[in-house]
Amino acid sequence: MSILRVKSLSVVNHFWAFPTLILIRLIRPLWLFRVVRIHTERIGHFVPDSVEFIYQQQHENRTRVTNLFFFGGISNEYWAQRVKEKLKIFPKTFRYLEFWNERIPGSHAHKLDAMQGSRDIYGHVTQLREKFSFSQKENKEAKKWLMERGWVDGEPFVTLLVRDRKYLSEKHPNADLSYHDYRDSDIATYEKGIEFLNKNNIWVIRMGKSAEKRISCRSQKIIDYAFDYTKSDFLDFWLFANSDACISTGAGADEIAAIHGVPQMYINFLPLIAIPTFRDVFAYPKILKDARTGVTLPLEEQLNDKLVSTDAFSKFGVLVQDLTAEEILSAFKEFLPRINGLPPEEIIENSRQERFWASFSTTPHYSEYHHYTHPNRRISQTWLNSQNDEFFQ
Repeated sequence: MSILRVKSLSVVNHFWAFPTLILIRLIRPLWLFRVVRIHTERIGHFVPDSVEFIYQQQHENRTRVTNLFFFGGISNEYWAQRVKEKLKIFPKTFRYLEFWNERIPGSHAHKLDAMQGSRDIYGHVTQLREKFSFSQKENKEAKKWLMERGWVDGEPFVTLLVRDRKYLSEKHPNADLSYHDYRDSDIATYEKGIEFLNKNNIWVIRMGKSAEKRISCRSQKIIDYAFDYTKSDFLDFWLFANSDACISTGAGADEIAAIHGVPQMYINFLPLIAIPTFRDVFAYPKILKDARTGVTLPLEEQLNDKLVSTDAFSKFGVLVQDLTAEEILSAFKEFLPRINGLPPEEIIENSRQERFWASFSTTPHYSEYHHYTHPNRRISQTWLNSQNDEFFQ
């Protein structure tokens, strides 16, 4: 499409959008219209935000309200179709209504807010009246795909999502995304853990739209899906949703597993303050040390809510240390009972687990990240036991 045609269409859309927005404002006492963009460009926002809007619409206690939902660029077509089953989605040209709504005072009454940072801090996912499920045809199709790779129906499998630079650098080649580099890790350091799960008859499906490196270990119970030419938006969803557990570095697509109630392990995860306590999660964070002394930071300093970018870690003199292959293996061993469907161990009074969550819940800005806490949320006991006596001081 030529630049001239694009500009002409823009003018035409502004021509109808401005008076329509004025009319929407004028009739607000009679009927409220909200202009609502769903952030669809990244799956880590698309999934939780759309679920939140579905929840809000189900629990809307006002009559004479219409929400004008619209999408931006779509990161997963399958999920877009599922959302359309629950919400009325209007054309993308409704962004011109949003444009004028933002520029005329009084816009907030005509907006509907999503989650705080796409975080389900109030536990709305668990309160949805209608859950997402798959049709018999979809289940048959996905299981056929798995069986073609050696899987036998009924065998347990976990999804593994390890963040690296590949996907975002391809999707946004001109953007500087180095501020998130501290969240990346090397798939090679997970291979001992993968082999451990395989020896326990658990399949491992390494997820992702793309990845920097293949898994080098050889096993009949590994599917390197990130390099599979048959991957699809549908399989992205089905595999996460139907896995026995999801192991992730916190890369966004794990939100699919979360909305389906799949137990999760967040490993090599940062920032610590952002552990998703509102879901069934087991967390084993990266190691944070004083860059000058090499000493592990006390918990209070690790919970600094300013430590959310590569530059911030440098500014505060903090060294981010990835977990070793042995530490990752120990995390997989600790998480194995949850993969097998067993409940987490009870939190014992005065234990390090209890002390951690007590300190965690009193940190400044806690309420910005947390509210509802899932009864199964845990921090790795192995990680806690590795800390020195000054950790809780």
